[in-house]
Amino acid sequence: MMEIFTLIGKINSLSNEIDTRKTVEVELEKRMTKTELKFSFAEVKLSKAKKNYATLSSQVEAMSESLAHMESRVERIH
Repeated sequence: MMEIFTLIGKINSLSNEIDTRKTVEVELEKRMTKTELKFSFAEVKLSKAKKNYATLSSQVEAMSESLAHMESRVERIH
């Protein structure tokens, strides 16, 4: 009879351990999903930043060329 109670205790203990592991697994999956979403969002922001940088770089280059053209015109006038 004691063996039955011992087995029931072990089964309950294992069941609790399984529940705990499932809870931890679910929490880890939630964290991974959040991390993946954050990473994806960061990738999008980085992509936008690269496009903005490229746009700004081309604008600065165009302004530099325009300024050089204006400077040469001013030099010719003087």
